Amino acid sequence: MSLSDPEGFAARILRSRWTLPLAVILVGAGCLVATWPFWDNRVGLEATGTYVSLTAAEPRELEVGTVTQGPVEIQILAAQFEGGLPPELQQAGGAARSLHVHADRLIIQQITLGDGSQLTLARATAGRAELRLVGAASVRLSLGGQIRQVAQDGKETTFAPDVPVVLTAEPRSPRDPLRLIVVAAEPLALAIEDLRVKGLRFVRPRPGTGSQPRPVYRSELSGGKLQLLDTGKTIELEARDIIWFEELSGTINRMALTNEGIAVDMVGTANAISLGPQTGSGDGARGQRELTPTILAYVLGRHDLKLLWATGLGILVSLWKARQWALKFAG
Repeated sequence: MSLSDPEGFAARILRSRWTLPLAVILVGAGCLVATWPFWDNRVGLEATGTYVSLTAAEPRELEVGTVTQGPVEIQILAAQFEGGLPPELQQAGGAARSLHVHADRLIIQQITLGDGSQLTLARATAGRAELRLVGAASVRLSLGGQIRQVAQDGKETTFAPDVPVVLTAEPRSPRDPLRLIVVAAEPLALAIEDLRVKGLRFVRPRPGTGSQPRPVYRSELSGGKLQLLDTGKTIELEARDIIWFEELSGTINRMALTNEGIAVDMVGTANAISLGPQTGSGDGARGQRELTPTILAYVLGRHDLKLLWATGLGILVSLWKARQWALKFAG
């Protein structure tokens, strides 16, 4: 095989029975590698529910500034207070781990989240909302106007401080959630924006029973839509649907208490997405309806990559024609 005769050299290679199968394998493998989604499926979610729980993916100090005009009832449970309770509340008989007051004005000034901490919002009625914090997290409140404190023994004490009473509460232990319960005539206008998360769910876990020891997940999703951005597919979500994200890395554009419930707008990526009742347990738990796009669906949905596959097909066709020429040249 001499390079001085390039046409003969090319003809010998193209006549080989291994040329076309090898070309098919190389071109196909190249296209698959180029279009592999690396398990990062882009998703968008717009949904509303009455219970939303998220896991923070970074330390953040959220400047909330939510103002609720009274009368407003505030309960703080399973908490420890940074620096202890303010003197005004101590004099009124405040407990070390809980607080129950009525105030003319409540301001939620700041929510601090550590990496891996959990924040949960729950809404029972239009005027009742609950904030839960688990892990390295805290909430700073300001109470103003006339304050009526209810002690654990039911005794009530009323006082009107000259300046607002500010207190910071955090979970008393890593496993016990701090609970901030607010009951007011008007819905609590609480909103969280631009927060990176690694977990999001609309299900409230309930303890299992003797016959079913694992937790039971009850969805409190009201509705919405889930978008698979790589394929352009949109799934309409119905009430009580359960969404499962595996290895979620997302950003909460906005999560807010509204008259309809808790509205969530999120974009991100997930290794797997599923819907429906739970199958499996532990880290392998997921929904019965698999929504994770296959490679074929991913490629068909990515219009910008169709040119790549068309080019690959064109290369194979050209090789086939060249091989026919080589066989004819040899004859």
